[in-house]
Amino acid sequence: MNNIIIRAATESDLPELLRLYKVLLGEDIDFEKACETLERINSLENVKLLVAVFDKHIVGTIQITLLIGLGFNCRPYLSIEYLVVDEAYRNRGIGSLLLKQVDEYARETNAAFADLISSGFRTKAHKLGFAVDVVGFRKNYTAEDSV
Repeated sequence: MNNIIIRAATESDLPELLRLYKVLLGEDIDFEKACETLERINSLENVKLLVAVFDKHIVGTIQITLLIGLGFNCRPYLSIEYLVVDEAYRNRGIGSLLLKQVDEYARETNAAFADLISSGFRTKAHKLGFAVDVVGFRKNYTAEDSV
């Protein structure tokens, strides 16, 4: 699949992008909120929301966030979220291409490490250079918690 293009997500990508997010998260996302959020994401220097495009269709996506902290001699680090490849295009190296973008961004920013957040059952995703090195804990919040 030499014709894969990796680029920043645009508003015109949202219908296909939200279809991928539904596969990943099992939920519908409000289109208007998604438009507002994508505009905000694209205005931030430390967040990259990328899409993989094949034959004018969005076949994968990844979000990379650059974070800072005092550890690791004050070097920044990366958080990887929402890595998903369309089921019809899996096992063709698209996830690897998206993760290569993480490696490039890590080099550009001198990042100390990258954390990949993934569901435990997605074992194929875990074989792309990421090791079980730490245990993650997550507390989920509902919209009602923000009131």
